[in-house]
Amino acid sequence: MASRDFEEFHKKWFDAASLQLKSLRNALKEELCSEELLIQALQQFYTFYRNYAEEKIQMIKEDASHVVASCWRSPLEISFLWMGGWRPTMSIILVFSLMGMQIEDDLVKILEGMDVPTMAALSGKQLQRLNSLQQRNRHAEDNISNHLADLQMLVADQEIARATVTDPPPSESDDLSLLQEAMEPKLAYLRDIVLEAEELRLRAADELVQILTPLQAVQYAVTALELGIAVRKLGVSAALSQPQCIRGSALEGNVNTLRKVLARGADPSAADSDGRTALVKTGSLSFPACSELSFFFAAYGSVERPQ
Repeated sequence: MASRDFEEFHKKWFDAASLQLKSLRNALKEELCSEELLIQALQQFYTFYRNYAEEKIQMIKEDASHVVASCWRSPLEISFLWMGGWRPTMSIILVFSLMGMQIEDDLVKILEGMDVPTMAALSGKQLQRLNSLQQRNRHAEDNISNHLADLQMLVADQEIARATVTDPPPSESDDLSLLQEAMEPKLAYLRDIVLEAEELRLRAADELVQILTPLQAVQYAVTALELGIAVRKLGVSAALSQPQCIRGSALEGNVNTLRKVLARGADPSAADSDGRTALVKTGSLSFPACSELSFFFAAYGSVERPQ
């Protein structure tokens, strides 16, 4: 899967997340009548999530650096990522946060000994398993982070240094074959590290579903989706408020939004850190959106075409 294909896949997947959220909410409304509906909604969501993870793993195998950079996300989202995604321990923290909130809401019922089928009613065995999962994930995360730190140091090793003091030097030549050769084992190591992180995320999700009851798992899934959607909306909003940044608006595929951003002084011919202009970014969109935005940018004098 090419990087631009994954960007488009991510956008479509995130758009479809709203439908998953609606299905999960509907299941919660009926929880007193049908646990079967809860399990069905949970299985659909889990399949939905694993589909994304599998596509992401394929992208990691092809270009791990692209996944780590997460160019399809807003700067705000990227700031809180770990190895191109969420930290596994964050999922347990979210469970504990929900538990604390629901204990406050259901305190009277709990004190009266009433049955409260929410996170507030996590059993001692569940809490023990969650604590064990959190400790194991934290240890694994530390190991992976240490591996990445070691790899980052290797970018300054003798092999890389030798490839950068050639005659002519890379700054005066387009021949980067020696540097590319020196970087290959580092990139392979990066791929292995990021794959390990993604597999840890999947294992954490698997075990979390096994620990929680169907109702608790659906409540968790709703909150996790809402959190992801909210942070993305906040990140895109913050990115659009910056006059120099039109990457987000180009990827959103909304001409009206682009008009507002351009009116603030954004330059459609300016390239982002990945070397692509906003117009080139539209090449990863569906054909109708790409065509409409291409014509729109052309009207502003941009002559570059998606490659």
